[in-house]
Amino acid sequence: MEYCIDTHPEVQAGKQINNFLKEHKDVPVLLMFSGGSAFSVFEHVDAEYVDERITMSVIDDRFSMDPLVNNFTQFEQTDFFDKLLEKQVSIIGTKIYKGESLPRAVQHYEMQLRMWRKRNPEGIVCAILGMGDDGHTAGIFPFPESEKCFNDLFLDDEWVVGYDAKGKNQHSIRFTVTLSFLLQEVEYAIAFACGEQKHLMLKKIKGEKLPYHVMPAQVWKDMKKVTLCTDLEL
Repeated sequence: MEYCIDTHPEVQAGKQINNFLKEHKDVPVLLMFSGGSAFSVFEHVDAEYVDERITMSVIDDRFSMDPLVNNFTQFEQTDFFDKLLEKQVSIIGTKIYKGESLPRAVQHYEMQLRMWRKRNPEGIVCAILGMGDDGHTAGIFPFPESEKCFNDLFLDDEWVVGYDAKGKNQHSIRFTVTLSFLLQEVEYAIAFACGEQKHLMLKKIKGEKLPYHVMPAQVWKDMKKVTLCTDLEL
C-alpha cells in the first residue's frame, strides 16, 4: 500500500483518479465510490478524462428512499453527476424505489456488476474507499463478536450482500460489495480518510495486522494496489 500524506488529501485523491484515467484511456473502467466525504474528491476529477468508456457506481449504499440517506440519490445532486451525463457515462444506480425489497436491490446490483464484467472482460475496476471511526470500509462493518458471521457475509462467492448492521450504524439496513469483490475484482483503489478521529485506526492499518472481522479496512493491505490519501501523519 502506498501513502500520500497531504494537508488537502481530497486534492491528492482527485489527482490519483485523473492519473489512473489518463493511463487507462483506452480501457473500459468501472469507477466506484463510497458516499460521505468521498464526494469532495469529485471536485478535483478533471472532466477531460471522463468519457463514455467509464461506468460509474457506488461501492455500497443504504437501503432507504430518503434522499438524505441513500448514497446514490445524494450523488445525483452533485455537479459531477451532471458532468457524467453530459459525457454519456454509463451509470449503475442503487436508488431505492417504492415497494422494492432488500433482496431484490441486492440481486439487481450484483447482476449489473457481473454484466459489466461479462461485457468488459479486460475492463478495470477502480474504487474510492473511505473508512469509519470503527475501521469499517465500504459498507463492511466489524463483527468482533462473530468471525463466522462476518466471513459468511463478506467472504463468500457473492459480490454484493445485504444485511442489518443493527447496533453498528444508525442506518443499519444496507447493501455493499463484499471483501471477495474488493480482493478479486478491484485493480486499483484510492483509500481516502481524514480527520483526527480516524488517526488511531489509520495507525493500526499501518502498524498492525488485525483480522478482517475486527477491522475490515485491513483489507486495503491485501488488495492488488491501494493508495491511501490522508491528512494525518502516520
